[in-house]
Amino acid sequence: MKKIFIILFFCAFLQPAVKAQSVEYSNLTWAVTGFHNNGNNEDVTLASRFETSPQLIKWVQKSGSMVYDFTVTGKTGSWTDLNADGEITFHVTLRDKSGTIRFARQQGRITIEPNILKEGRNMLPYVFTVSTITTR
Repeated sequence: MKKIFIILFFCAFLQPAVKAQSVEYSNLTWAVTGFHNNGNNEDVTLASRFETSPQLIKWVQKSGSMVYDFTVTGKTGSWTDLNADGEITFHVTLRDKSGTIRFARQQGRITIEPNILKEGRNMLPYVFTVSTITTR
């Protein structure tokens, strides 16, 4: 009986900790295997990752030799449970350009959609498919 109480006690405290992991307040790594290019309607295989934190989003490619740093300037929405469908859009800047990066889970499929504008056009018309999300 004592073992059951201890297990239930820990489960009660661990469950909220998992649910409290929200996109906007956690340091997460989003592994991607490729993306769909909406500009030319092609699917591209490209192993890379996105690293998110409250102030910065990094797109890391080529085993870390190519990194794009997006500074977070704001957000729209809130996605507090990564295991459930949801979405959040970060407002970002990349050098002298601005735009958004949308992170979403719909029907179990997790995607990342950047929309960085240069002269009115999206420089990154991609929809990334996420294979795993881990905490850093």
